[in-house]
Amino acid sequence: MKNFIRTGAAVLLCVMIVLSTLLTVFSNFLSSTVLSQDFYLGIVATPTYITMVKDAINVKFAAQSMYVGIPEEVFSSMLDDGTLHLLLRNHIASAVNYLNGLTAFEKPVYPQELMTVPLYAYLEKQSALDGTVPTQAQYDQLDLVAADSAVIIQEEICLINLDLVKDRAAFQTVHQGLIHMRDAFVPALLTLLTSCLLLVLLYGRKWRIWLNGILVSLWISGTCLFVPTLVLYFFGLTNRLDIKTGYLKFFVDSVLTDMNYYFLLWGLLFFSVSSVTLIILKWTHHTAHKSYTPIYQSNAGNG
Repeated sequence: MKNFIRTGAAVLLCVMIVLSTLLTVFSNFLSSTVLSQDFYLGIVATPTYITMVKDAINVKFAAQSMYVGIPEEVFSSMLDDGTLHLLLRNHIASAVNYLNGLTAFEKPVYPQELMTVPLYAYLEKQSALDGTVPTQAQYDQLDLVAADSAVIIQEEICLINLDLVKDRAAFQTVHQGLIHMRDAFVPALLTLLTSCLLLVLLYGRKWRIWLNGILVSLWISGTCLFVPTLVLYFFGLTNRLDIKTGYLKFFVDSVLTDMNYYFLLWGLLFFSVSSVTLIILKWTHHTAHKSYTPIYQSNAGNG
């Protein structure tokens, strides 16, 4: 009976090690990726990213140009690389701070003067060619065109438009769940260490038994992380989303690929280290011609 209770307690501790290990990894994953500004900023800092954003904006500017009768190059001249990159950074900071429960979400606003100056210059140039003087009504019309252009730029900059979902009950539930998961890192790590310590105390000097239990638990955790992400990596499933917009596809593919690498590397670490150590334990066991009772088995001699 004593052996049965001890074996049951050991199995329970091993389950706790597996669950707390997975929770620790996932909690750290949220802090370093989903809820981290640096994670997203590293993607938008790619040299070609701003070019792809400008290309997407210019596609919509082309349609606007045809509608209002102003040449496309006038609209293109509104775009400033430094300002676009700054607004992207500000947008990511606002979105991530909101996700972390720090501040309200605010959309970026493109500077009005960067849009009106080239529009006014075009109007004044055309008026000079026609021998006329621009009227206030014409300037007011260009202000409306500038406002429409600002909306186009804002739509392309807002990678994470939380205004579309932040008031929905389902999103709020998931959001709170992510916050709780993020904050679970320290409790999960303490649970992991405590479970390992209790397993050591349960078997004392029979170090092969408790060490085997810890290693097997880490091996299971590594397998849970490594195998699914290896399949995703091997088949390239993170890059197969059918997104037409160039910069958006690049952003989403980069996010999913980096997330997959995170779990893949942690899973590989747990899997490889525990596998090698278990093999070494097995070899040294046979060399010393000693036997021990694994956690998942018991006999009368362990009473």
